[in-house]
Amino acid sequence: MRRGTTPTITCTLSTDIDLTECELIRVIIRQGENVRLVKDTSDITIQDKTISVRLSQEETFAFYQGSADIQVRIKVSDAVYATEIKSIRVDTSLDEEVL
Repeated sequence: MRRGTTPTITCTLSTDIDLTECELIRVIIRQGENVRLVKDTSDITIQDKTISVRLSQEETFAFYQGSADIQVRIKVSDAVYATEIKSIRVDTSLDEEVL
């Protein structure tokens, strides 16, 4: 992911759960000890076992260069599941202006 861009983050989940029937799907991105971004079901596109979420320029500017951790959590009825935490790279941008 590069700061100041509008990337789509895609996660394919290995689950038997029908993601369209989840009460809540949440994508969390953290840098260091700070959660920088949380996207819920209304911000997420679901296709089969793949979820996608698009970030705005403003959202990617909230990150600093380095690595960030991403995790997906889902709620189905009274059960809550979470993916393994994955690291993604955050690259800088020479221009700090939102276009």
